[in-house]
Amino acid sequence: MPKYKIAPLKSSFMLASILIFFIAVFLIKNISYQWAWAIGFLGAIMFCSALISMTYGPLPEIRIKDEIKAAERKPTKKKPAKKKAIRKPVKKAVKKKPAKK
Repeated sequence: MPKYKIAPLKSSFMLASILIFFIAVFLIKNISYQWAWAIGFLGAIMFCSALISMTYGPLPEIRIKDEIKAAERKPTKKKPAKKKAIRKPVKKAVKKKPAKK
């Protein structure tokens, strides 16, 4: 049994990490070198996590089997919710104006 459960990440996550890295290197570098380094490092870490997810993550068939098993489990019995008393709106008394003669 594996020591860690690797989360399956979408391919858009990898694309976002590449874009973040290149934006930091080419655009933010002109504004602030320190911010560019920090954001570029974040993009690189995101890219590494996407690679780990692709390499060691569960296969799609395994994910589908897990979802089927979870759906087949019996739901736990829940206590019925208490009924709340519904308040009827109170009609405000409207003063009638005297009719003009």
